[in-house]
Amino acid sequence: MNFSISDNDLKKYLFKFFGSLSQYPQNYLPLIFDYYTDVPKHLAYVCPLCLKSIFYTENIVRHFTDNFSLDHFPPKNVGGKQKMMICKKCNNTAGYSYENSLKDRVIREAYNRKINNIEVSAKTNIENVKGWLHGAVSITDTGDTVFRLTDKAKNRIPPLTMKQNETNNGGKGFKMNITISEIDKKKATKALLKTAYLYCFDYWGYEFVFSFAGKLLRDVLNDIAKYPIDIPTLWFDNKAEIHKGIQIPTGMVFIQKPKEIMSMFVNIPLSIKQNDYKCIVPIQIPNPDDIKFENMIRVQQFFYDNPSQQIFIKPMPFEFNMHYPNPYSKSWEELKKLSVD
Repeated sequence: MNFSISDNDLKKYLFKFFGSLSQYPQNYLPLIFDYYTDVPKHLAYVCPLCLKSIFYTENIVRHFTDNFSLDHFPPKNVGGKQKMMICKKCNNTAGYSYENSLKDRVIREAYNRKINNIEVSAKTNIENVKGWLHGAVSITDTGDTVFRLTDKAKNRIPPLTMKQNETNNGGKGFKMNITISEIDKKKATKALLKTAYLYCFDYWGYEFVFSFAGKLLRDVLNDIAKYPIDIPTLWFDNKAEIHKGIQIPTGMVFIQKPKEIMSMFVNIPLSIKQNDYKCIVPIQIPNPDDIKFENMIRVQQFFYDNPSQQIFIKPMPFEFNMHYPNPYSKSWEELKKLSVD
């Protein structure tokens, strides 16, 4: 089996995550050995998304149950630079099933917030004339909404007849209707949750993967469950008040104040290169105590009820080694000890 992943990358992921994986022998040894009472010396890495594909070494010999590849998170088309090793099947499935929708969601959000020169695809037709044309709408620097035809528009509407021209379309005139298609928010949400999941795995290792929170996110990605809250609750860009004069941290963060809504988030940085649009999308992650997701729901409701409330977002202050048996649980315990006065 040929792999595009370099030897250095394979070693990097094995050495970083095996200490974490080894804390859960019951979750991965059955993927390798029929009988594992006397397990030979080995290193292993399980795809964090499907928990089925595995790469392991035994007596310096490499074994793969599936091909692996490096996946950008967030997706590359929205500025993703972080990478994680996952099996190629999971990588490809996410790419063609839902990840491309995230770019559409980011562009649409920017347009709705009246970000200058963000173009949204649109379709137009002329009443009483067959056919339709491709185009795009955007907000100009002066705040006007403009529509332009795109190159795809060729030959979608047949040339007007002489009679239509001479009679002003039989006295009916020519009225243009512009339609902006709906985006698939469910697919875009899955792309955000997959990104958040990989951030959590990168930070907390397999304890998060095998936790109830990790299972929840995988079940949402596999259409088995619904996330307990709307995603996203917040959206930070240059139109957000919080952005003015404040450097918002990205990656693993937590809300420090107000104390009553202390919670863990993944702040996902997103960008659209063509328009130089940048934003940060926070995704709330269940804390290890919140098995019924009551805290998640309460925190989201707080934002709905207090849209102008000042909050203090801080980076996670801990860097846990993957050999530590419970970095996800430990993070929450340490956060609760922090002074919030």
